[in-house]
Amino acid sequence: MPDYDVLVVGAGMVGLTMAKLLTEQGMTVAVFDRHTPATKPTKDELLRVSAISRASENIFRHVDCWNDSLLKRATPYEYMHVWDAVGKGEITFDAAAIGQANLGHIIPNNDIQKSLWEGLENDPKATLITGVELTKAEWLADSVQLTLDSGSQYQGELAIAADGANSWLRAQAGIAVHAKAYDHTAIVANIKTSKAHGFCARQAFLDSGPLAFLPTQDPHQCSIVWSTSEQQAKELVTVSEDNFNTTLSEAFGNEPLGELRCHSKRLCFPLVGRHAEYYIKPRLALIGDAAHTIHPLAGQGANLGLLD
Repeated sequence: MPDYDVLVVGAGMVGLTMAKLLTEQGMTVAVFDRHTPATKPTKDELLRVSAISRASENIFRHVDCWNDSLLKRATPYEYMHVWDAVGKGEITFDAAAIGQANLGHIIPNNDIQKSLWEGLENDPKATLITGVELTKAEWLADSVQLTLDSGSQYQGELAIAADGANSWLRAQAGIAVHAKAYDHTAIVANIKTSKAHGFCARQAFLDSGPLAFLPTQDPHQCSIVWSTSEQQAKELVTVSEDNFNTTLSEAFGNEPLGELRCHSKRLCFPLVGRHAEYYIKPRLALIGDAAHTIHPLAGQGANLGLLD
C-alpha cells in the first residue's frame, strides 16, 4: 500500500492550498519542498505581492487561511483605475458599484504561504517535508514513488506538481512545455507617495509596457510592478535612486500619487509565458506555475493557480 494518498511537490501558496483541500476530504498528504516558509522573511521576499481576487479569498476562507494574522498584512483595494498613458483610453472599477466592500486584496506572498503552512502543521493528515532535494520520481503500477537525496522514499497514489515554472516533477514526467518570452522584464519595488493611494490599484499602459501601483497598508506606500524591456529594466535597477525616481515619475506622472520615491531594493525578473503540453497524466496532475505562467499585467497568475 502507498504511504500517502497524495504527494504534493512544492510548498508555495498553490501547493499548500491544494494540500489543505485534500486533507479536508479525508486524504493523507505529504508535501515536499527544498525550503521552509520564512517566519522572518527577508526584505526581498516581502517585495513579492499578489492581488488576491474575491474568488481566491473564498478558497482561503474554506481552508481557514483567511485569518486575523493574514488580514493584518492584507490591503483591500476598493477601486481600480487603468489608462493608456499615450492615449485617451481609461476605465475605472468601483467595488461600491457592485455592492462589494472591495475588489480584492494585495498581500505579500510570504504571508499567504506562512498562514497556509501553519494550518497544515497541526493537521494530522498532513506531513511536511522540507529542506530536502528530490532526486527521482518513478511511476509504478499502483503508485508514484519519490526518492530524496537522503535515500528516503515515499509512495503515493497520486503526485501533484506545484513546484513552479521550472517544475522538477513535470520534467521527470517528460511533459513538454511551450514557452515564449514576452520580451518584458518586470521590476518590483516599494514606492513612497506624497499623495495617499486611497486604496486604489492603478495601472498605466506605457509604450514600453504596463506600470502598476498596488496599494499597501501604509496609505502613502505602493508596491510597483513595472514591465519594460530587458535593457531598460537592467538600467533601472542599477541607476541611482534619484535617477530611478525621476524616470518613474516621468513614466507614471505625478498627478495620481504626487511625488514618487523608491523605498526599497529594486528587483527584476524576466517574463515568460509557459503552457504545459499536458496538465494530467496517469497518477500525475500539474497545477499553478508548473502548468502555466502568464504576464502579470492583470494580476491573475496566483489566482489562476488557485483555481486549478
